Amino acid sequence: MNMQNSVSDGISRLIRNKVIIAIAGIVFGAVLIVMKSAAVDALVRIFGWILLAAAAVYIIRYLIAKGENRHTSLITMGIVLAIVGLFFVVNPSAIVNFFPIVMGLILIVSGISDFVNAVTLKKASITGSGWFILISLIVIVLGVCVLLRPDILANLIIVLTGITLLVDGVLDLLMMVMNRN
Repeated sequence: MNMQNSVSDGISRLIRNKVIIAIAGIVFGAVLIVMKSAAVDALVRIFGWILLAAAAVYIIRYLIAKGENRHTSLITMGIVLAIVGLFFVVNPSAIVNFFPIVMGLILIVSGISDFVNAVTLKKASITGSGWFILISLIVIVLGVCVLLRPDILANLIIVLTGITLLVDGVLDLLMMVMNRN
């Protein structure tokens, strides 16, 4: 019985994490659509500050640790996070140039995952699962487009990424609802 509760708790955490990621995708997608490049620049800087805060936590943990608990991995991680975070804050345009590539890869992986889930729904004869398959294929195609033509698509990439993240987040939420039933 204890093993069953542990598995059930793990599944609940997995579902909760998937919901959080889906909602974050929807929000991030909407921000990208509305605010375009200014949003990307600001988000890179915010992420840089988050990395700097995480670096501070690692460094402080290293400094207050005693004896065996004072691992060099803490200070190493703190320094690496500080360097990366500082780079994000000081030079967000360099990161922005890689943004379409990273987003394209994320969309492709997410689209493939959604496609696998949609096929599972289709095999279970769930009504409307064909739409999930279609949308997941669109997510994959858009991800490939973002990867192949980042130079030409510029602002369009950001809008397409926003739309795709929004659609992908909605799709994830709908699939979770369908899987619960």
